[in-house]
Amino acid sequence: MNTKTAKNIRIIDFLNALGYQPQRTVRDNHFYLSPLRTEKTASMKVDNKLNLWYDHGSAQGGTIIDLVIAMQKARTVSDALTFLKDLNLKTDSIFNDKREKIGNQMTTRQSSINIEIIRSLQNSKLLHYLQERKINVDTTRKYLQEIHYSVDDRKYKAVGWLSNSNGYHLRSEFFKGCTSQDISVIKGADSNRQSKICMVYEGMFDFLSHLTLKNKKEFKVDCVILNSLSNLNKAVEWIRQNKLTPSLLLDNDTAGQKATSKLLEEFPEAEDFSMTYSDHKDLNDYHKSKSGLKNSLSKDIDESRNPEQTNTYRRKR
Repeated sequence: MNTKTAKNIRIIDFLNALGYQPQRTVRDNHFYLSPLRTEKTASMKVDNKLNLWYDHGSAQGGTIIDLVIAMQKARTVSDALTFLKDLNLKTDSIFNDKREKIGNQMTTRQSSINIEIIRSLQNSKLLHYLQERKINVDTTRKYLQEIHYSVDDRKYKAVGWLSNSNGYHLRSEFFKGCTSQDISVIKGADSNRQSKICMVYEGMFDFLSHLTLKNKKEFKVDCVILNSLSNLNKAVEWIRQNKLTPSLLLDNDTAGQKATSKLLEEFPEAEDFSMTYSDHKDLNDYHKSKSGLKNSLSKDIDESRNPEQTNTYRRKR
């Protein structure tokens, strides 16, 4: 099997053979729970017309060969071709030279999300979505906005927040996406930079959960929201440029632990607070499932700590 033949295998047939089914379908677009990471909202799109895929959460995409490699079933193109050959899936000649010229456009083209209206949070369904995640709605109004957007001429609404590159990250009960991938930095109230600490979260809802737990509307220190683990190197660069020491509140899944380990290696004085919610996937799950956590988390995570103090929370992974 060569690459041209492999690219004529439908990605949806490949995923079906591995036990993955689309969560929803919009015209030629099939939305899957990403096989590359753990998620609750389907954010990997397969364009069945072009036979290309794009994972909004990890900002990866391409052809079926790229998908095989990304899923770690193969290390090289040759290994990917061998793996696909062994599956014995049929090919479809409809994917011809026109598709080849388009190539990996899903990874290089501008986002198909068109922002139409940006306003304060008002939509009842979006407010209910936040309440379901146990987020203090009054607190969110400082950080989140109601975004009206369209994709392929269909109109939607989501909560959204700005990234450092002025793109929007969007979330709703049924959608997870962005106009461009980047970290979001939320400046702390300590404008004099007396503290050399910053807090690092994997997602915006983890940050908002922490604020809700501590009954605050803002932190004194700067906070870094990764938005996606693919932005980890951007976060490292920003933290290093600003000469800060991170307090880490990432997820407890395998990917989150790897990211935490990398940050602990990059910043020897960093502290890992994920053990505070070690029985839960992330800080938002911890917040939703427990009661009386405010005092516990307030004591454990001190934004005014001295980076030179003994690192009691640092752990090897």
